[in-house]
Amino acid sequence: MRISGRLFALAALLALTSLTSLATADDRVGTSPIVDGLELSIAVEPRDLSATLTLRNTGKQPRKVLSHVQTHELHYDWFEIELTWPKAERGTCSGTGKLVLKLMDSREKSYPVTKELPPGGSLSHKVSIPDWAARAMNKGVRLGGSYYKIVARYRVKGETGVWNGELVTTPARVLGLDQMRKDVCPTNPGWDRF
Repeated sequence: MRISGRLFALAALLALTSLTSLATADDRVGTSPIVDGLELSIAVEPRDLSATLTLRNTGKQPRKVLSHVQTHELHYDWFEIELTWPKAERGTCSGTGKLVLKLMDSREKSYPVTKELPPGGSLSHKVSIPDWAARAMNKGVRLGGSYYKIVARYRVKGETGVWNGELVTTPARVLGLDQMRKDVCPTNPGWDRF
Protein backbone atom coordinates (compact mmCIF):
# COMPACT_ATOMS: atom_id res chain seq x y z
CA MET A 1 0.00 0.00 0.00
CA ARG A 2 2.83 2.37 0.86
CA ILE A 3 4.65 1.65 -2.44
CA SER A 4 1.57 2.25 -4.60
CA GLY A 5 1.03 5.60 -2.83
CA ARG A 6 4.62 6.61 -3.61
CA LEU A 7 4.23 5.49 -7.22
CA PHE A 8 1.04 7.53 -7.53
CA ALA A 9 2.78 10.60 -6.06
CA LEU A 10 5.71 10.13 -8.45
CA ALA A 11 3.39 9.74 -11.46
CA ALA A 12 1.48 12.88 -10.44
CA LEU A 13 4.72 14.83 -10.07
CA LEU A 14 5.96 13.69 -13.49
CA ALA A 15 2.63 14.63 -15.12
CA LEU A 16 2.72 18.08 -13.53
CA THR A 17 6.35 18.56 -14.54
CA SER A 18 5.66 17.60 -18.15
CA LEU A 19 2.68 19.98 -18.34
CA THR A 20 4.55 22.92 -16.88
CA SER A 21 7.60 22.24 -19.03
CA LEU A 22 5.53 22.75 -22.18
CA ALA A 23 5.87 26.50 -21.78
CA THR A 24 8.09 28.31 -19.34
CA ALA A 25 7.39 31.79 -18.03
CA ASP A 26 9.86 33.14 -20.62
CA ASP A 27 7.89 31.43 -23.42
CA ARG A 28 4.76 33.29 -22.37
CA VAL A 29 6.33 36.69 -23.12
CA GLY A 30 6.96 38.22 -26.53
CA THR A 31 8.94 41.44 -27.03
CA SER A 32 9.36 43.71 -30.03
CA PRO A 33 12.57 45.22 -31.30
CA ILE A 34 13.01 48.80 -30.10
CA VAL A 35 11.83 51.36 -32.66
CA ASP A 36 12.66 55.01 -32.04
CA GLY A 37 12.96 54.45 -28.29
CA LEU A 38 9.76 52.44 -27.82
CA GLU A 39 9.30 48.72 -27.09
CA LEU A 40 6.16 46.59 -26.90
CA SER A 41 5.78 43.36 -24.93
CA ILE A 42 2.97 40.88 -24.41
CA ALA A 43 2.75 38.51 -21.44
CA VAL A 44 0.07 35.81 -21.63
CA GLU A 45 -1.43 33.84 -18.74
CA PRO A 46 -2.25 30.27 -19.93
CA ARG A 47 -4.91 29.69 -17.28
CA ASP A 48 -7.36 32.21 -18.78
CA LEU A 49 -5.52 33.60 -21.85
CA SER A 50 -5.40 37.10 -20.39
CA ALA A 51 -2.68 39.27 -21.89
CA THR A 52 -0.76 42.22 -20.51
CA LEU A 53 0.36 44.63 -23.23
CA THR A 54 3.19 46.94 -22.15
CA LEU A 55 4.73 49.91 -23.95
CA ARG A 56 8.10 50.93 -22.54
CA ASN A 57 10.21 54.00 -23.29
CA THR A 58 13.77 52.74 -23.68
CA GLY A 59 15.12 56.09 -24.85
CA LYS A 60 16.64 59.05 -23.05
CA GLN A 61 13.84 61.49 -23.91
CA PRO A 62 10.16 61.44 -22.88
CA ARG A 63 7.83 59.86 -25.46
CA LYS A 64 4.19 60.76 -25.89
CA VAL A 65 2.12 57.75 -26.95
CA LEU A 66 -1.49 56.92 -27.74
CA SER A 67 -2.65 54.71 -24.89
CA HIS A 68 -6.34 53.89 -25.29
CA VAL A 69 -9.74 55.26 -26.23
CA GLN A 70 -12.05 56.26 -23.38
CA THR A 71 -15.68 55.41 -24.01
CA HIS A 72 -18.22 53.48 -21.91
CA GLU A 73 -15.28 51.04 -21.59
CA LEU A 74 -11.63 51.12 -22.64
CA HIS A 75 -10.78 50.37 -26.28
CA TYR A 76 -7.26 49.88 -27.57
CA ASP A 77 -7.49 51.03 -31.20
CA TRP A 78 -3.73 51.02 -31.84
CA PHE A 79 -3.15 47.51 -30.45
CA GLU A 80 -3.83 44.21 -32.18
CA ILE A 81 -3.38 40.60 -31.08
CA GLU A 82 -2.80 37.75 -33.53
CA LEU A 83 -3.21 34.09 -32.54
CA THR A 84 -2.13 31.04 -34.50
CA TRP A 85 -2.64 27.41 -33.47
CA PRO A 86 -2.14 23.94 -34.98
CA LYS A 87 -5.35 22.93 -36.68
CA ALA A 88 -6.60 19.43 -37.31
CA GLU A 89 -7.83 18.91 -40.86
CA ARG A 90 -9.22 15.55 -41.93
CA GLY A 91 -7.71 13.86 -38.90
CA THR A 92 -4.16 15.19 -39.34
CA CYS A 93 -2.32 18.11 -37.77
CA SER A 94 -1.58 19.80 -41.07
CA GLY A 95 -3.32 23.15 -40.88
CA THR A 96 -2.96 26.44 -39.05
CA GLY A 97 -5.76 28.37 -37.42
CA LYS A 98 -5.38 32.13 -37.33
CA LEU A 99 -7.29 34.96 -35.71
CA VAL A 100 -6.44 38.68 -35.66
CA LEU A 101 -8.17 40.54 -32.84
CA LYS A 102 -9.12 44.20 -33.02
CA LEU A 103 -9.35 45.63 -29.51
CA MET A 104 -12.12 48.10 -30.27
CA ASP A 105 -15.88 47.94 -30.63
CA SER A 106 -18.86 50.11 -31.55
CA ARG A 107 -19.16 53.33 -29.58
CA GLU A 108 -20.88 56.69 -29.66
CA LYS A 109 -18.88 59.12 -27.55
CA SER A 110 -15.17 58.60 -27.11
CA TYR A 111 -11.85 60.35 -26.94
CA PRO A 112 -8.27 59.16 -27.38
CA VAL A 113 -6.02 59.21 -24.32
CA THR A 114 -2.33 59.99 -24.64
CA LYS A 115 0.35 59.34 -22.04
CA GLU A 116 3.82 60.76 -21.70
CA LEU A 117 6.34 58.10 -20.81
CA PRO A 118 9.50 59.35 -19.10
CA PRO A 119 12.78 57.57 -19.92
CA GLY A 120 12.40 54.03 -18.56
CA GLY A 121 8.67 54.57 -18.01
CA SER A 122 5.93 52.27 -19.22
CA LEU A 123 2.19 51.80 -19.44
CA SER A 124 0.31 48.49 -19.39
CA HIS A 125 -3.14 47.27 -20.38
CA LYS A 126 -4.53 43.88 -19.34
CA VAL A 127 -7.05 42.34 -21.74
CA SER A 128 -8.93 39.06 -21.93
CA ILE A 129 -8.16 37.44 -25.28
CA PRO A 130 -11.24 35.12 -25.14
CA ASP A 131 -13.56 38.03 -24.27
CA TRP A 132 -12.30 40.16 -27.19
CA ALA A 133 -12.45 37.16 -29.56
CA ALA A 134 -16.11 36.59 -28.61
CA ARG A 135 -17.15 40.09 -29.70
CA ALA A 136 -18.99 40.60 -33.00
CA MET A 137 -16.14 42.86 -34.21
CA ASN A 138 -13.91 39.74 -34.10
CA LYS A 139 -16.54 37.37 -35.57
CA GLY A 140 -17.65 35.96 -32.21
CA VAL A 141 -14.95 33.27 -32.05
CA ARG A 142 -15.04 31.02 -28.99
CA LEU A 143 -11.51 30.19 -27.90
CA GLY A 144 -10.68 27.06 -25.97
CA GLY A 145 -7.55 25.26 -24.91
CA SER A 146 -4.85 24.79 -27.52
CA TYR A 147 -1.23 25.50 -28.28
CA TYR A 148 -1.18 29.18 -29.19
CA LYS A 149 1.45 31.49 -30.61
CA ILE A 150 0.35 35.02 -29.74
CA VAL A 151 1.82 38.16 -31.28
CA ALA A 152 0.95 41.76 -30.35
CA ARG A 153 1.15 44.81 -32.58
CA TYR A 154 1.08 48.52 -31.82
CA ARG A 155 0.58 50.70 -34.90
CA VAL A 156 0.27 54.49 -35.05
CA LYS A 157 0.32 56.29 -38.42
CA GLY A 158 -0.36 59.87 -39.41
CA GLU A 159 -0.88 61.20 -35.87
CA THR A 160 0.72 64.46 -34.77
CA GLY A 161 2.42 65.10 -31.45
CA VAL A 162 2.78 61.40 -30.55
CA TRP A 163 5.07 58.50 -31.42
CA ASN A 164 4.38 57.08 -34.90
CA GLY A 165 5.49 53.70 -36.17
CA GLU A 166 4.82 50.00 -35.78
CA LEU A 167 5.96 47.52 -33.14
CA VAL A 168 5.52 43.75 -33.52
CA THR A 169 6.43 41.33 -30.74
CA THR A 170 8.02 37.94 -31.03
CA PRO A 171 5.43 35.21 -30.37
CA ALA A 172 4.44 34.34 -26.82
CA ARG A 173 3.95 30.55 -26.75
CA VAL A 174 1.31 29.14 -24.43
CA LEU A 175 -0.80 26.09 -23.86
CA GLY A 176 -4.29 27.36 -23.06
CA LEU A 177 -5.38 25.09 -20.24
CA ASP A 178 -9.17 25.12 -20.53
CA GLN A 179 -11.27 22.74 -22.68
CA MET A 180 -9.86 21.68 -26.04
CA ARG A 181 -11.25 23.12 -29.25
CA LYS A 182 -12.62 20.56 -31.67
CA ASP A 183 -10.47 21.74 -34.58
CA VAL A 184 -7.05 21.72 -32.91
CA CYS A 185 -4.29 19.16 -32.67
CA PRO A 186 -4.26 17.28 -29.37
CA THR A 187 -0.46 17.42 -29.36
CA ASN A 188 1.97 20.15 -30.32
CA PRO A 189 3.41 19.39 -33.79
CA GLY A 190 6.28 21.81 -33.00
CA TRP A 191 6.22 25.58 -32.48
CA ASP A 192 7.85 26.11 -35.88
CA ARG A 193 5.08 24.24 -37.75
CA PHE A 194 2.20 26.62 -37.26
